[in-house]
Amino acid sequence: MNLTDAAAFIEGLRNHNSSLDVGAAFATWISPSGYLAVSCGESRETPTGRIWEFFFNTWPIEWLLQYQKNDYVGHDLAPTIARLTAQTVA
Repeated sequence: MNLTDAAAFIEGLRNHNSSLDVGAAFATWISPSGYLAVSCGESRETPTGRIWEFFFNTWPIEWLLQYQKNDYVGHDLAPTIARLTAQTVA
C-alpha cells in the first residue's frame, strides 16, 4: 500500500452512498495487508461522559457485542492514540 493507492481509494469515495459502503470498500482495500476487519468511529465528551459511536464496523457480530458489553473501548489504546495523532501506529 502506498500513497498512490491511497489517493485512488480517496478519489473513489465519492462513488459510495453510505458509511457502510465506505466501510466495505475500506475493508476490501486493506485486506491484502492482512487486516481481517475494520471499524471507524468517533468519540465526544458530553455532560454525562464520553460517547463512542461507529460510522462503520465490519467486525463479526460476536466481537462487537463483546466489545460493547465489556466496555473495551475504555481500555482500547487504538481509539485513544487515534484521537491524539494522525500518524499510523504499527
